[in-house]
Amino acid sequence: MTTSDDAYRPIACARYSELEVLAMRGATVDVELPGSGQRLRGRVRDLRTRAGVEYLVLETAEGVCEELRLDRIGDVLVVGAR
Repeated sequence: MTTSDDAYRPIACARYSELEVLAMRGATVDVELPGSGQRLRGRVRDLRTRAGVEYLVLETAEGVCEELRLDRIGDVLVVGAR
């Protein structure tokens, strides 16, 4: 059973478009995960949708691909951008 806390909340189309551009460029980013205080660095590889939930695929320096739910991502900062 899915609770309201687990239900996916679609993100704004403009934000999704920004993430698509980062994926097309294979940009290296820092991704903030609110609530956990965690920040991940990696290369944006893809955006995926599975069972109605959208994910960002982030490849870490160790070569591990993490799938991050888009509605649980905070700031996404391009590394080396000014």
